[in-house]
Amino acid sequence: MPLTLDAHNHIGVRHGASQTGEELLARMQAAGVDRACAFPFVEGVFDNDDVDAARAADPDRIVPFLAVNPWQRDEAVAEIHRRADKGYRGLKLHPTIHGYHLSDLGLVGPVLDAVRERGLVVICHAPPTCTTHHRSSPGSAAPTRRCRS
Repeated sequence: MPLTLDAHNHIGVRHGASQTGEELLARMQAAGVDRACAFPFVEGVFDNDDVDAARAADPDRIVPFLAVNPWQRDEAVAEIHRRADKGYRGLKLHPTIHGYHLSDLGLVGPVLDAVRERGLVVICHAPPTCTTHHRSSPGSAAPTRRCRS
């Protein structure tokens, strides 16, 4: 039987929205989802510890992803290594909220290097409603950086 994976789930609390690990598991059960990638809401100040709490609800079904803001370069790279050591599988980036372009390798490069070094995958927001200046897509950075080899 094929595995059903939901690759986009937020954990924690933000203005107007919240979700715990238990709530995510209930929604997964209702929808027939086997596993779900989970990462924190990234608006404002955010914390990856919410993902730890959610994962504890069912570590076999909740796949932990961390989020970082590349503008906090040293802190972001250290967080990637810290969370990879705890079994996190991927990284959530949100260029439109954090105000950068995915192809700005002077900014994003150290984060992508850490991701590649740790064997993580990346999920990235790149809505089609962004202006050309703000648009980020996998093709934007692919010629110069590869997260997985």
